[in-house]
Amino acid sequence: MTAYSTKQLLEWYLQGDHEVAISHGLTLNMLESYLQEHGYERDLKYKMIKTLERELKAMDKD
Repeated sequence: MTAYSTKQLLEWYLQGDHEVAISHGLTLNMLESYLQEHGYERDLKYKMIKTLERELKAMDKD
């Protein structure tokens, strides 16, 4: 399996390719760090993190 960069995983996720990003190793920590670094609004950060948490659980990756 090819290792993908955090940047690539986040690009996929932010473009809507959630399943691809998650299946290739996207983690909550990666998303949280990205959102913090890029100054996302608190409510939007919360929603995005909760969405990823649900997706990870659904894919059994939590």
